[in-house]
Amino acid sequence: MAVKSGKWSTLIKGYYVLMAVLVVGLVTAKQRWLEQGAAGTAAGWIFYGVVLVGVLIIVPALVLLWLWLRRWMERYGVERQLRMILLIVTVPMMLVIGYMLELVFIMLFIGLGGS
Repeated sequence: MAVKSGKWSTLIKGYYVLMAVLVVGLVTAKQRWLEQGAAGTAAGWIFYGVVLVGVLIIVPALVLLWLWLRRWMERYGVERQLRMILLIVTVPMMLVIGYMLELVFIMLFIGLGGS
């Protein structure tokens, strides 16, 4: 099944709406967990959910950013050697940025809803 180029935007928006619903679900689960007295076993599952949703949010965004950068360099005629250097440099940089964003996401989530 091939997806037309105009539908990619709709698919990506739908994907991120689903991720927003998952984040709201995690916040709700954490709030219920805190109201029930903060049992130890539920905390692990909520934390794993936060990490998984964070990865599912950040990794596709970084891939789309990398593809956009590659397309932009081809459109404006960046020389082949410089293009390869830029792409090689941006991959580790994007991984570091993604890891930092994931840590911020975890810290913000842990800070929501109480102690």
